[in-house]
Amino acid sequence: MAERLSIPGLDPKRADIITAGAVILEQIFSDLKIEKMTLSSFALREGIIMNYIQQRSGEFDFGHLTDVRYNSDRHGGERTSYDKEHSDQVLKLANKIFDFIKLKFDFSDDEREYLEAAAILHDIGYYISHTDHHKHSYYLIRNADMLGFNDKEIEIIANVARYHRKSHPKLKHEGYHKLDQQSKELVNKLGGILRIADALDRSHKSVVNDLDISIKDKVMEIKLKSCNAEPSLEMWGANIRKGLFEQSFGYDVKIKYDR
Repeated sequence: MAERLSIPGLDPKRADIITAGAVILEQIFSDLKIEKMTLSSFALREGIIMNYIQQRSGEFDFGHLTDVRYNSDRHGGERTSYDKEHSDQVLKLANKIFDFIKLKFDFSDDEREYLEAAAILHDIGYYISHTDHHKHSYYLIRNADMLGFNDKEIEIIANVARYHRKSHPKLKHEGYHKLDQQSKELVNKLGGILRIADALDRSHKSVVNDLDISIKDKVMEIKLKSCNAEPSLEMWGANIRKGLFEQSFGYDVKIKYDR
Protein backbone atom coordinates (compact mmCIF):
# COMPACT_ATOMS: atom_id res chain seq x y z
CA MET A 1 0.00 0.00 0.00
CA ALA A 2 2.82 2.41 0.88
CA GLU A 3 4.48 1.83 -2.50
CA ARG A 4 1.19 2.40 -4.33
CA LEU A 5 0.53 5.61 -2.42
CA SER A 6 3.87 6.94 -3.67
CA ILE A 7 2.86 6.63 -7.34
CA PRO A 8 2.60 10.17 -8.82
CA GLY A 9 -0.96 11.14 -9.78
CA LEU A 10 -2.64 8.19 -8.05
CA ASP A 11 -5.67 9.20 -5.99
CA PRO A 12 -5.08 7.83 -2.46
CA LYS A 13 -8.69 6.63 -2.44
CA ARG A 14 -7.83 4.30 -5.35
CA ALA A 15 -4.71 2.79 -3.84
CA ASP A 16 -6.56 -0.22 -2.44
CA ILE A 17 -8.21 -1.22 -5.76
CA ILE A 18 -5.65 -0.13 -8.36
CA THR A 19 -3.93 -3.54 -8.38
CA ALA A 20 -7.10 -5.44 -9.32
CA GLY A 21 -7.84 -2.90 -12.04
CA ALA A 22 -4.30 -3.13 -13.38
CA VAL A 23 -4.47 -6.94 -13.59
CA ILE A 24 -7.68 -6.75 -15.64
CA LEU A 25 -6.24 -4.05 -17.90
CA GLU A 26 -3.03 -6.04 -18.41
CA GLN A 27 -5.05 -9.07 -19.52
CA ILE A 28 -7.10 -6.95 -21.95
CA PHE A 29 -3.89 -5.52 -23.46
CA SER A 30 -2.47 -9.02 -23.81
CA ASP A 31 -5.54 -10.72 -25.35
CA LEU A 32 -6.42 -7.86 -27.73
CA LYS A 33 -2.79 -7.15 -28.70
CA ILE A 34 -3.13 -3.51 -27.61
CA GLU A 35 0.11 -1.51 -27.57
CA LYS A 36 -1.04 1.78 -26.11
CA MET A 37 -4.08 3.53 -24.65
CA THR A 38 -5.10 7.18 -24.68
CA LEU A 39 -6.78 8.25 -21.46
CA SER A 40 -9.73 10.64 -21.52
CA SER A 41 -9.27 13.78 -19.49
CA PHE A 42 -13.03 13.88 -18.88
CA ALA A 43 -15.23 11.89 -16.53
CA LEU A 44 -18.81 11.50 -15.36
CA ARG A 45 -19.24 15.07 -14.14
CA GLU A 46 -18.34 16.46 -17.59
CA GLY A 47 -20.88 14.10 -19.15
CA ILE A 48 -23.59 15.39 -16.83
CA ILE A 49 -22.74 18.99 -17.74
CA MET A 50 -22.74 18.20 -21.49
CA ASN A 51 -26.12 16.49 -21.19
CA TYR A 52 -27.52 19.46 -19.24
CA ILE A 53 -26.36 21.93 -21.89
CA GLN A 54 -27.67 19.77 -24.74
CA GLN A 55 -31.16 19.45 -23.26
CA ARG A 56 -31.50 23.18 -22.63
CA SER A 57 -29.81 24.78 -25.61
CA GLY A 58 -29.33 22.21 -28.36
CA GLU A 59 -26.33 24.24 -29.51
CA PHE A 60 -23.44 22.29 -28.04
CA ASP A 61 -20.97 20.65 -30.43
CA PHE A 62 -20.62 16.98 -29.47
CA GLY A 63 -18.13 16.13 -32.21
CA HIS A 64 -18.18 12.40 -32.92
CA LEU A 65 -21.09 11.64 -30.55
CA THR A 66 -23.47 11.25 -33.50
CA ASP A 67 -21.25 8.45 -34.85
CA VAL A 68 -21.31 6.79 -31.44
CA ARG A 69 -25.12 6.84 -31.50
CA TYR A 70 -25.34 5.51 -35.05
CA ASN A 71 -22.84 2.72 -34.43
CA SER A 72 -24.69 1.76 -31.27
CA ASP A 73 -27.95 1.51 -33.26
CA ARG A 74 -26.31 -0.72 -35.86
CA HIS A 75 -24.73 -2.91 -33.20
CA GLY A 76 -28.13 -3.40 -31.59
CA GLY A 77 -29.53 -4.56 -34.91
CA GLU A 78 -26.64 -6.91 -35.62
CA ARG A 79 -26.95 -8.56 -32.21
CA THR A 80 -30.58 -9.46 -33.01
CA SER A 81 -29.96 -10.63 -36.59
CA TYR A 82 -32.10 -7.83 -38.06
CA ASP A 83 -33.04 -7.46 -41.72
CA LYS A 84 -30.42 -4.86 -42.61
CA GLU A 85 -31.64 -4.26 -46.16
CA HIS A 86 -35.18 -3.58 -44.98
CA SER A 87 -33.97 -1.35 -42.13
CA ASP A 88 -31.80 0.65 -44.53
CA GLN A 89 -34.74 1.12 -46.90
CA VAL A 90 -37.07 2.24 -44.11
CA LEU A 91 -34.33 4.56 -42.81
CA LYS A 92 -33.92 6.14 -46.25
CA LEU A 93 -37.66 6.71 -46.75
CA ALA A 94 -38.20 7.94 -43.18
CA ASN A 95 -35.40 10.50 -43.56
CA LYS A 96 -36.88 11.65 -46.87
CA ILE A 97 -40.22 12.35 -45.21
CA PHE A 98 -38.58 13.89 -42.12
CA ASP A 99 -36.38 16.23 -44.15
CA PHE A 100 -39.43 17.52 -45.99
CA ILE A 101 -41.74 17.90 -43.01
CA LYS A 102 -39.09 19.50 -40.76
CA LEU A 103 -39.23 22.61 -42.94
CA LYS A 104 -42.73 23.25 -41.60
CA PHE A 105 -42.21 22.00 -38.04
CA ASP A 106 -39.59 22.82 -35.42
CA PHE A 107 -37.59 19.58 -35.49
CA SER A 108 -34.00 19.29 -34.26
CA ASP A 109 -31.10 17.08 -35.33
CA ASP A 110 -31.59 15.07 -32.13
CA GLU A 111 -35.15 14.23 -33.15
CA ARG A 112 -33.90 13.07 -36.53
CA GLU A 113 -31.53 10.71 -34.71
CA TYR A 114 -34.40 9.33 -32.61
CA LEU A 115 -36.27 8.55 -35.84
CA GLU A 116 -33.17 7.01 -37.40
CA ALA A 117 -32.57 4.78 -34.39
CA ALA A 118 -36.21 3.64 -34.37
CA ALA A 119 -36.09 2.98 -38.13
CA ILE A 120 -32.96 0.84 -37.78
CA LEU A 121 -34.27 -1.11 -34.79
CA HIS A 122 -38.05 -1.22 -35.36
CA ASP A 123 -38.13 -4.91 -36.32
CA ILE A 124 -35.63 -6.36 -33.85
CA GLY A 125 -38.53 -7.81 -31.88
CA TYR A 126 -38.59 -10.63 -34.46
CA TYR A 127 -35.56 -11.92 -32.54
CA ILE A 128 -37.97 -12.94 -29.78
CA SER A 129 -41.16 -13.75 -31.69
CA HIS A 130 -43.04 -12.88 -34.87
CA THR A 131 -46.22 -12.41 -32.85
CA ASP A 132 -46.41 -8.87 -31.41
CA HIS A 133 -42.85 -8.23 -32.54
CA HIS A 134 -43.42 -4.46 -32.23
CA LYS A 135 -43.90 -4.91 -28.49
CA HIS A 136 -40.77 -7.01 -28.27
CA SER A 137 -38.89 -4.29 -30.18
CA TYR A 138 -39.94 -1.81 -27.51
CA TYR A 139 -38.68 -4.09 -24.73
CA LEU A 140 -35.34 -4.82 -26.41
CA ILE A 141 -34.64 -1.16 -27.20
CA ARG A 142 -35.74 0.02 -23.77
CA ASN A 143 -33.37 -2.39 -22.06
CA ALA A 144 -30.45 -2.04 -24.47
CA ASP A 145 -27.20 -0.20 -23.83
CA MET A 146 -27.63 2.54 -26.46
CA LEU A 147 -24.47 4.61 -26.24
CA GLY A 148 -24.88 8.36 -26.60
CA PHE A 149 -28.57 8.41 -25.62
CA ASN A 150 -29.90 9.22 -22.18
CA ASP A 151 -32.73 7.34 -20.50
CA LYS A 152 -35.47 9.68 -21.69
CA GLU A 153 -34.22 9.52 -25.28
CA ILE A 154 -34.12 5.71 -25.23
CA GLU A 155 -37.72 5.68 -23.97
CA ILE A 156 -38.77 7.91 -26.88
CA ILE A 157 -36.95 5.74 -29.44
CA ALA A 158 -38.45 2.56 -28.00
CA ASN A 159 -41.95 4.02 -28.20
CA VAL A 160 -41.49 5.24 -31.78
CA ALA A 161 -40.36 1.73 -32.80
CA ARG A 162 -43.21 0.14 -30.85
CA TYR A 163 -45.81 2.07 -32.87
CA HIS A 164 -44.49 1.28 -36.34
CA ARG A 165 -47.44 -1.10 -36.72
CA LYS A 166 -50.75 -2.16 -35.15
CA SER A 167 -52.49 0.27 -32.79
CA HIS A 168 -51.82 3.97 -32.36
CA PRO A 169 -50.34 5.24 -29.07
CA LYS A 170 -52.75 4.96 -26.15
CA LEU A 171 -52.54 6.20 -22.57
CA LYS A 172 -53.24 2.69 -21.31
CA HIS A 173 -49.90 1.56 -22.81
CA GLU A 174 -47.43 1.69 -19.92
CA GLY A 175 -44.37 2.89 -21.87
CA TYR A 176 -46.30 5.67 -23.56
CA HIS A 177 -48.26 6.67 -20.46
CA LYS A 178 -45.18 7.58 -18.44
CA LEU A 179 -43.86 10.03 -21.05
CA ASP A 180 -44.35 13.76 -20.54
CA GLN A 181 -46.78 15.51 -22.89
CA GLN A 182 -44.08 16.95 -25.14
CA SER A 183 -42.49 13.51 -25.56
CA LYS A 184 -45.89 11.94 -26.29
CA GLU A 185 -46.45 14.44 -29.11
CA LEU A 186 -42.99 13.73 -30.49
CA VAL A 187 -43.60 9.97 -30.41
CA ASN A 188 -46.87 10.51 -32.29
CA LYS A 189 -45.15 12.52 -35.02
CA LEU A 190 -42.06 10.36 -35.44
CA GLY A 191 -44.18 7.23 -35.14
CA GLY A 192 -46.44 8.57 -37.90
CA ILE A 193 -43.43 9.04 -40.18
CA LEU A 194 -42.05 5.59 -39.38
CA ARG A 195 -45.38 3.87 -40.05
CA ILE A 196 -45.54 5.28 -43.57
CA ALA A 197 -41.85 4.58 -44.28
CA ASP A 198 -42.17 0.99 -43.07
CA ALA A 199 -45.34 0.44 -45.09
CA LEU A 200 -43.59 1.71 -48.23
CA ASP A 201 -41.30 -1.32 -47.93
CA ARG A 202 -44.01 -3.77 -46.97
CA SER A 203 -42.67 -6.38 -49.40
CA HIS A 204 -39.11 -6.01 -47.99
CA LYS A 205 -37.90 -5.78 -51.59
CA SER A 206 -36.90 -2.08 -51.74
CA VAL A 207 -39.40 -1.47 -54.52
CA VAL A 208 -39.59 2.30 -53.96
CA ASN A 209 -36.35 4.11 -54.80
CA ASP A 210 -37.40 7.70 -54.12
CA LEU A 211 -40.24 9.96 -53.00
CA ASP A 212 -41.48 13.25 -54.38
CA ILE A 213 -43.34 15.05 -51.59
CA SER A 214 -45.44 18.20 -51.85
CA ILE A 215 -48.08 20.01 -49.80
CA LYS A 216 -51.01 21.97 -51.16
CA ASP A 217 -53.54 23.42 -48.75
CA LYS A 218 -53.88 20.69 -46.10
CA VAL A 219 -53.03 17.76 -48.36
CA MET A 220 -49.59 16.17 -48.42
CA GLU A 221 -48.96 14.17 -51.58
CA ILE A 222 -46.33 11.45 -51.58
CA LYS A 223 -45.49 10.35 -55.10
CA LEU A 224 -43.55 7.10 -55.42
CA LYS A 225 -40.71 7.40 -57.91
CA SER A 226 -38.30 5.12 -59.76
CA CYS A 227 -39.99 1.94 -58.60
CA ASN A 228 -38.40 -1.41 -59.41
CA ALA A 229 -41.82 -3.06 -59.68
CA GLU A 230 -45.50 -2.24 -59.34
CA PRO A 231 -45.77 -0.78 -55.78
CA SER A 232 -49.39 -1.79 -55.25
CA LEU A 233 -48.62 -3.59 -51.95
CA GLU A 234 -46.61 -0.62 -50.70
CA MET A 235 -49.39 1.83 -51.61
CA TRP A 236 -51.97 -0.32 -49.88
CA GLY A 237 -49.81 -0.59 -46.77
CA ALA A 238 -49.12 3.15 -46.63
CA ASN A 239 -52.81 3.98 -46.94
CA ILE A 240 -53.56 1.60 -44.07
CA ARG A 241 -50.82 3.11 -41.86
CA LYS A 242 -51.07 6.83 -42.64
CA GLY A 243 -53.67 7.63 -39.96
CA LEU A 244 -51.25 8.46 -37.14
CA PHE A 245 -49.31 10.84 -39.39
CA GLU A 246 -52.52 12.60 -40.44
CA GLN A 247 -53.67 12.96 -36.84
CA SER A 248 -50.29 14.21 -35.61
CA PHE A 249 -49.45 16.69 -38.38
CA GLY A 250 -52.94 17.76 -39.48
CA TYR A 251 -52.51 16.83 -43.16
CA ASP A 252 -54.45 14.44 -45.35
CA VAL A 253 -51.94 12.11 -47.00
CA LYS A 254 -52.35 10.99 -50.60
CA ILE A 255 -50.12 8.22 -51.93
CA LYS A 256 -49.61 8.30 -55.72
CA TYR A 257 -47.67 6.36 -58.32
CA ASP A 258 -47.37 7.52 -61.91
CA ARG A 259 -46.27 4.73 -64.19
